[in-house]
Amino acid sequence: MTNLLAAVIFSSALQAGAPAHAVATVGTRILDYETIRCRREKVAPGPLPAGANLDDLCRELEQRALDQWIIGIVLDVAAREYGLEPARSALEAQLPSRADTESAARRMDAIAHAALARMRGVPRASIEKQWLTPNGMAWAEFEAMAAVFTNPKVAEEYLAQNNVQDIRDSIIQQKRRLRMKCGAISFAVPEASK
Repeated sequence: MTNLLAAVIFSSALQAGAPAHAVATVGTRILDYETIRCRREKVAPGPLPAGANLDDLCRELEQRALDQWIIGIVLDVAAREYGLEPARSALEAQLPSRADTESAARRMDAIAHAALARMRGVPRASIEKQWLTPNGMAWAEFEAMAAVFTNPKVAEEYLAQNNVQDIRDSIIQQKRRLRMKCGAISFAVPEASK
C-alpha cells in the first residue's frame, strides 16, 4: 500500500510547476530530495560489516523517510477530515511552557538571522557578536542548527512565518502523529462540533 501511495505521490512531483528537486508533492506541500537524502558519512562513518551494502542501506533509509512523510500527511488529512483530535489535555500536558516556547522561537530566529548573515558574507565575528553570543550559542551549535537553512530564501521564509504559536502547533502536530501511529491516543470531539 505504501509503495503504491508513494508511487502516486512521486508521480505528482513530475507535475508542471514542481521544482526540479522535488521528490513528491501533495497539494502545496513539496518534499525535496535533500530532506530525505541519505548522508553516507553519518550512516557509515567507518568500515561496514561484512556483507553490508551501503547503497541498499541508504535506499532503505530514504524509503523510510519518504514513508514517514507520507504517513504524516495521511494522519493530518484523516484528523482534519474526520474531526479526529487527540484530547487537548493530553497534548497540552506534553507541551513546553509558553516561556520555553518563546525562548526556543527567539533562539531559532537568531539562528536564521545568523545563517542569513553568513550567506550574505558577514564576517564570523560580527555574526557571533550580534546573534550568537546574546543567545548563549557557540559557533559549532549554530553550524549544526543552521544546516536547515539551505539558502537565503529558506531563512527569509522561516523568519517571515516563525512565531511562538507556529512552534506550539508544530509540536502538537508531531505529538498527534506519534500518538496516532502508536495507538496511544484518546480522542475528543472537537469543540466546534459540540
